[in-house]
Amino acid sequence: MTQGFMRPPIGFGPGSQPDADDQGELDYLAMPSGMRTFEPHYPDVDDPQRIAPARKALRALARLAATWTPGGENLVFHRPPFDAENARVFAQALGEGEVAIRVAGRAPVDIQESVFAGVWRVMPGHDPVGGPSGATTDRVPGGAVGNAIDCTIDSAIDNEIDNAIDSARDDVAGDVTGGRPMDASGQAGEDGNRDRIEREYVEIGLMPTAVLRRQAARIFCSPPAEGGVVNGPHIVSELLEQCEGREQFAEPYAINLSLLPHSPEDLAYLDAALGKGEVTMLSRGYGNCRIESTAIADVWRVRYYNSQDALILDIIEVSAVPDVACAAPEDLADSAVRLQEVSEAMA
Repeated sequence: MTQGFMRPPIGFGPGSQPDADDQGELDYLAMPSGMRTFEPHYPDVDDPQRIAPARKALRALARLAATWTPGGENLVFHRPPFDAENARVFAQALGEGEVAIRVAGRAPVDIQESVFAGVWRVMPGHDPVGGPSGATTDRVPGGAVGNAIDCTIDSAIDNEIDNAIDSARDDVAGDVTGGRPMDASGQAGEDGNRDRIEREYVEIGLMPTAVLRRQAARIFCSPPAEGGVVNGPHIVSELLEQCEGREQFAEPYAINLSLLPHSPEDLAYLDAALGKGEVTMLSRGYGNCRIESTAIADVWRVRYYNSQDALILDIIEVSAVPDVACAAPEDLADSAVRLQEVSEAMA
């Protein structure tokens, strides 16, 4: 008997691979296909004069976006009270971009990124920024928690906004409350400046303030580690260690669950330990990426799916907001130029 004889590994040698005649196909996990690129939206209109308020508001929005600076504050643009046609044109011009966000809680907010990166349509159940009736602009801290801070932009923008308000208010005044302004309670009143009708606004920045000021502060209570739980408690301990004493602009820290041994019981343990936060984001730039905040501040679940909605990457990230959902500063600078081009093309 030959000593030290080793059998050849399975899968090698003649006959281990399918022949061309066998019509064998390589079976592998499909990767995402297709990538979204910028595509301007030019609404179809018969009479350009009828959409003058929407066009002027887009031009004012473009000039406001041009004043945004990296590391600065978010900018908020309250659109004028358009009539139905101008509201439709304004919405069509902005379009729908890659990222959609739902912020739950006491003041729920739906957010949709426009086709212009970093320009967000915010549709609040309750307007967290506030502001008087008509189109106004505010600055809100881009990365801090707090209320909006009023600001004044250059007079050219203010003039164009005022013109848009004047043109639109005459068209819609009779559609709201028979030509009478609304008071804070939603009833017809005498003071038009107290108009508190909830409506959407546009925010300019890398990430909307409603996401940055989310509430995620609970006292951590470790769930019991039942049978089958192996790595779950160690993962949670590592995450808590990263969160403790974390600085505001620290580099993101990620744990790749797709490469880490874990059991179904570990995943259930992680779900129970981390809890569920208020923010859910869907990024559709390349495949689908679902991002969910947890009940622990700065801890996010980030999951990537292929075109068949199969999970291909599962990550737990410690950061203020995952970069995959944020707009890039250079893209936001391009958005200001593109907004101006679209408003001019509508003339």
